[in-house]
Amino acid sequence: MCKESDNHSAITMFKLLGTLKDTPGSIDKGQEVVSSFLSEIGVNRYSYEILEGSGLTRYNKVNADVYVKLLKFMYDDRFLFDYFMNSLSIAGKDGTLKNRMIGTIAEGNVFAKTGTLNSVSALSGYVIDQDSEILIFYCVMNGFGGNATAMRDVQDMVCLYLANYKRN
Repeated sequence: MCKESDNHSAITMFKLLGTLKDTPGSIDKGQEVVSSFLSEIGVNRYSYEILEGSGLTRYNKVNADVYVKLLKFMYDDRFLFDYFMNSLSIAGKDGTLKNRMIGTIAEGNVFAKTGTLNSVSALSGYVIDQDSEILIFYCVMNGFGGNATAMRDVQDMVCLYLANYKRN
């Protein structure tokens, strides 16, 4: 799932979440559990459509509010946050960000999940800024056609800007 972007594991986990509702788990039951959880953390039910856990279907529709609220929920959970943050790829170090932001202030300070489909590129997670504060970000581009390299460069620039941020 996270660092290596394993879609098969993501779908399996989605079905496994469905067992919280009833066994055996299924995609439909996983949808119910995820929708219930998102409602509990304040996400409007009409702001998303999640049909399966990997994000590979174009029928999944999720806006920035969903991601930001989920990242904030994880940040606020003092028992889970360190595990969650360290499950994300680290810029210039590992996972899907291993070859990105190398030699910049963002290297080692961006913890994020990538997402890619044809004409869609996303990056969301946390950045440690110059004051050692953790910032939440969500960046998605879609409809650009072709190669996502230019979009990833823009995402990296956003991360560089955030990593350079200092309040004073």
